[in-house]
Amino acid sequence: MNLPEYVEHVAKKMEQSAVCLSLFTDNYKEGTESLLQFAVAMMLDKPIYLLVKRGTKIPKHVMKVAEKIEFFDEGNPDSLAEATKRLFRGQRSQITQ
Repeated sequence: MNLPEYVEHVAKKMEQSAVCLSLFTDNYKEGTESLLQFAVAMMLDKPIYLLVKRGTKIPKHVMKVAEKIEFFDEGNPDSLAEATKRLFRGQRSQITQ
């Protein structure tokens, strides 16, 4: 799949989603797929929710556009589960359709 086809594919899938949920780690900016998904979410005006590995530096402009940010401890599934719950607590009307 070439780049324009991939972007169109991602956009079609994201159109069906209420939010964009991203795992944000130190190597996020190095992943072309992650960056494209983030850009498509911005262009589709989707609320951006970030699950961030504790200790990861979040660029200030990313912090400005994120609807909600929660932190988790790497290698700790319970921490990730709790962060996910906190992220969506009180937001159910936005994520169920």
